[in-house]
Amino acid sequence: MNNNQEERERKRKLSAWLTFKRRTSQITANFQIDGSKIISAVDQEIETATKQVQSLDEIDDSDFSTLQYASQLPGALIEARAYLRWSQKELGAEVGLKKEHISRYENSHYCDIGLSKALRIAEVLQTALAERKAFLNKYK
Repeated sequence: MNNNQEERERKRKLSAWLTFKRRTSQITANFQIDGSKIISAVDQEIETATKQVQSLDEIDDSDFSTLQYASQLPGALIEARAYLRWSQKELGAEVGLKKEHISRYENSHYCDIGLSKALRIAEVLQTALAERKAFLNKYK
């Protein structure tokens, strides 16, 4: 279900609960019935539905700020490998890929790589950079 469909469904559900509450209130008033427990339960459902609709409305550009970093990932992976002075073959060996795959990924700026492989490469490079930093700090 995409966001538009989800939003329509949540708004439909909220509208249904509001209608149900209005009708229940009218019935309990007409028949002089204590419907406070029913109305309280309906109010809880309305509150939940309202929060669900608001959660979709509150999505803004700041929620997608991590996408800015994702666009920087390909360059960062290439720079990290170069900083470590690893060849594409060495990086491939560390992550379990052939040099040709690393070459193809870098030449395409990592456009044709799956997320799990990209994260694995990033993890290996990050670990190697952290180890190098610890080693250099040890001898400062």
